[in-house]
Amino acid sequence: MNNKKLLIIILCVSIFILSIGLATFSSHLSIKSSTTVSPNPDNFKVIASASETDTNENILIPNIARYSSAPSDTPLTQTGTNAIIKNGQNEINIENLSISFDTPGQIVNYTFYIHNIGRYRTYLKLHQESTNPKCTALEGTNPEIIKKICLEEMITSIFYRNNETKSWLWLNHSVKNVFIEPGEVMKLMISFTYKSEKNLRADGPFNIDYGNIGINFSTAMFE
Repeated sequence: MNNKKLLIIILCVSIFILSIGLATFSSHLSIKSSTTVSPNPDNFKVIASASETDTNENILIPNIARYSSAPSDTPLTQTGTNAIIKNGQNEINIENLSISFDTPGQIVNYTFYIHNIGRYRTYLKLHQESTNPKCTALEGTNPEIIKKICLEEMITSIFYRNNETKSWLWLNHSVKNVFIEPGEVMKLMISFTYKSEKNLRADGPFNIDYGNIGINFSTAMFE
């Protein structure tokens, strides 16, 4: 057998062996790609509570106040229903938000705490305000004035407390870098204000049913 024939035989054998190797490797990849891994949900767990130390308190009692620039004689006659915290896997909902006002400068606040009891840094993604609050003029109040007040004078804000500076900061849809480390607790506040910047004054009490406000979370800042 001459060298030329021997070279051809060696080349054919090499190709055959390489083909078997590639097929085996491809089969191995196929098996691995079909495997599904489910993360432990306890590793990403955030719970809202009315208490800073107890994660099981789900009733929020309203706090009434005056706006900072409101006259000192502004009556604190506004009321609010007890709100309910509903915790989900990736979101928190504050439900049963219904408030009554009668004088500009009145505020109703709900404060609560967010506990990161998981293993990952968790980012506060956004807040979802109720888009269709129901406004109702109560007995003796002009409904047309109340309609304008609800559209133009009511302010809903969400604030978070910076754990380092202890200051309240406004949370809006553009915020991306608010996070809670594992084991930390963050204080939040939902504030409803009858500010009356356009001097629209109700001639009696009125009620606003805000429904729910939701807060979402993620382990990724820009998800």
